[in-house]
Amino acid sequence: MSALDLQSGYFQMAVNPSDIVKTAFVTKNGTYAFRRMSFGLSGAAPNFQKAIDIILKHVIGQFVSVYMDDVIISSPSFTQHVKHLKEVFRLLHEERIKTDETKVQAIVEMKSPHNSKEVSKFLGISQWYAKFIKNYTDICEPLYNLKRKLKRFIWSIEAQKAFDAVKAAITKAPVLKFSDFKKPFELFTDASSIGVGAVLYQEQRPVVIPSRTLSAAESNYTVTERECLAVVWALNKFRTYLGYLPIKVITDHAALTHLTTGKNLSNRMIKWALKLAEFNIEWEHRPGTQNTKADVLSRNPIEKIIGEKVNCAIIRYLVLSSRDQLIEEQKNIPRIRSYL
Repeated sequence: MSALDLQSGYFQMAVNPSDIVKTAFVTKNGTYAFRRMSFGLSGAAPNFQKAIDIILKHVIGQFVSVYMDDVIISSPSFTQHVKHLKEVFRLLHEERIKTDETKVQAIVEMKSPHNSKEVSKFLGISQWYAKFIKNYTDICEPLYNLKRKLKRFIWSIEAQKAFDAVKAAITKAPVLKFSDFKKPFELFTDASSIGVGAVLYQEQRPVVIPSRTLSAAESNYTVTERECLAVVWALNKFRTYLGYLPIKVITDHAALTHLTTGKNLSNRMIKWALKLAEFNIEWEHRPGTQNTKADVLSRNPIEKIIGEKVNCAIIRYLVLSSRDQLIEEQKNIPRIRSYL
C-alpha cells in the first residue's frame, strides 16, 4: 500500500478571471486577491475533489481510493503494486484540459437561431470553449453583427456558416496542456480588423487559445498598433502563467521587434513599450509563410473559407508545419477547393 499527498493541491487550479475579485482580502498593505484557488473558498473543496475524480476515474474503485489530495494505492502483490503506481503516475502526468463531451453534444444539437435572443444564447454557451478555438472572434463575426443589428432579424448564409464552423471547432477542439513553469513558453499573436487572438505554447502544445473582438476605437488603430495591442493584451492575460519568466514572442509584424529602439512612435506605442518592459521578452519575427501557427488563416480571405476555417485552424497548429502543406490539405476539402 502507498499513500500519495498531492503537492499544493488547491493552488494547482486557476481561479476564473471573472471570479478573482470574489477572493479579495484586505491587509494593512493594501487589497489582494487570489489568482489560484486558495483554502477557505466555499467551492474549493468540491471543485478540487471533482478534478481528481475525473483524472483518476478509470482506476478509482479498482486499486485507488481518493479523498481530496490524498491518493491511496493498494495491491495484492509487490509486482502489481509497481504497475499500479506507474499507472497512477501516468494519469497524473498526462492530465490535460479538454472539453466536456456531454456539453459539447448539447451545443452540436442546437438548432439554427430564429431571433437575436437565440443568437446571444448560442454565443454565451460557445464562449465557454472559446479558449480552445483559434480565432474564435473572427469566426463568430457574422453572429456578432447579427446580434448588434436592431432591424429585422435575417439569418444569412454567412451566419449559418459561422454557426456551423463554431460547432465544428468545438467538436474538434485540441486538448490543452497544463503549463510547466520549468520549461520555456512561446507566444504567437495575431490581429485583424475584427479582433485579436493569441496562442500560448509549450513543447509544441497549446496551453490556452484566447481571443476577443476589437472595440470601435481599437478597430481604427493602425496595423502596427493592432499587432502591438495583441501582444500587450495577451501578455497581460497570461501574467499569471509567465510572471517574470522568459517568454519568446513570435510575430509576423517585423516592426514590433524594433519597438524599444524605434523612432517617431505614437504616444500609444510608447505607453505600450513601457508596459512590455515589465516582461522578460525575446522577440522573434517570422514571415507569414513561416508563422503558420498564428497567421495562415489571416492570409486567406475569411469570406472564402469561413465554412472550413476550423479545419484549417486545427491542421495549422497541431499537424502542419508549412503553408504548402496547408494548401494541399485545402485541396481535399470540396467547399474551398474551387477558391484555390
